[in-house]
Amino acid sequence: MAAQDESITIMAVGDIMLARGLSPLLEKNGHQYPFKNTGQIFENADVVIGNLECYISSQSLNAGNVFNFRASTSSVTGLKKAGFNVLTLANNHIFDGGCVGMRDTVKILREHNIAYSGAGSNKEEAIRPAVIKAGNKKIAIVACTTLMPKGLMAANKTPGVVSADMLEPQIKKLRVYYDYIVVSCHWGEELTQKPLKDDIRIAHALIDAGAELVVGHHPHVIQGIEIYKGRPIIYSLGNFIFDNPSESTRESFIMKYTILPRSKRLSIIPIERKSGVARVPEGAKALDIANKVKAASHDFNTRMHFSPDYFSVQISSVNTYIEVDKTARRLTLYREENAEFSCSVAVGMDDCTPLGRFIVANKTWEPSWLNDGNEIVMGGSPDNPLGKCWMGIDRWNLNTGRQYGIHGTNDETRIGKESSRGCIELSNENIQKLLKLINTGTEVFVLKSNSQK
Repeated sequence: MAAQDESITIMAVGDIMLARGLSPLLEKNGHQYPFKNTGQIFENADVVIGNLECYISSQSLNAGNVFNFRASTSSVTGLKKAGFNVLTLANNHIFDGGCVGMRDTVKILREHNIAYSGAGSNKEEAIRPAVIKAGNKKIAIVACTTLMPKGLMAANKTPGVVSADMLEPQIKKLRVYYDYIVVSCHWGEELTQKPLKDDIRIAHALIDAGAELVVGHHPHVIQGIEIYKGRPIIYSLGNFIFDNPSESTRESFIMKYTILPRSKRLSIIPIERKSGVARVPEGAKALDIANKVKAASHDFNTRMHFSPDYFSVQISSVNTYIEVDKTARRLTLYREENAEFSCSVAVGMDDCTPLGRFIVANKTWEPSWLNDGNEIVMGGSPDNPLGKCWMGIDRWNLNTGRQYGIHGTNDETRIGKESSRGCIELSNENIQKLLKLINTGTEVFVLKSNSQK
């Protein structure tokens, strides 16, 4: 299998709280007890994310909060053995034990090689992504919350958590270095079945900034799934491990997102919690939870398909992408697996047109161009090699500081030949057609035919 054809599996659960009413159960039954029926689910996943809705410390700390969710230090072994390799900390309980409790949590996660994001001793640490490598791909996971007062937001020299507005510029930077960016958001209102309008706006902005996937939690109950610009937003996964007694808070789901070479699959695994243990229900109960996810997703017109065993729900996403074959020097636009548009292109050398996955970051009809004399040459001029149309694609070239691109050219003698002035060149006529067919956010895969691999 070629590197470009490797698949990635990302799984996520909602809130994990290992304190209060769960403490005696863990003491009695061991710290793998809450996960004893679900650990095998995560065995083959590359990334397994949970929101840690408590702090981990050997000290009895209290920052004066109404709740003080402290998990014992041995609880981290249960999380590790259950398969979690990323825990997000941007929530309203990570500072229940103050700065000391937060620092103790970070220290023990590091000791057990569990990546984390969302809180830290300063803004730089808090906003730093958890990074997981899957084959040749790198996935960055960042976290934010809308629920903390401004005084507990991380600053340059002040500990705290990450707010949503901090993440937009961070995601734009991260997409240069990482293949996929996942965002965990602690938001919304408890026990409500619909996301807040502000949270919908935030989720869209995070996707627009470059996030591949947004997962939410805090309401303690199931909320809907939206497919926005071909990328999933799960507004609330519900509780995974918690001691809430009400029936609605004992139902949740695990999200499984599989990224294939040129397509994606999103499925859910219904979960119910009994006596502190998360388990996959059977038959009617599994179908009931899946139907609740389906009903909650109705407002977003999300298409949902039930598998025969009722354990998963398939979510269809927009399957539109561009392939550029450097060997054949051909660009093809696919929509729902059908070739909708195709044309010859000129491509540069590998350092100019590298292989890999990119995102259409912008579209413009009349780009300017800086010539060797630092003079601005406007779009449409015969002296402008970029032609009249330009489609910027991430990621940025770190060596030159310029963005990879697909653009029209006034010199059509280059089309269909190996050499080019830029990255990927089409005739101006063809790029005008392409620009009308695609949106920003469309994925672009630059590859070589099998004979050249």
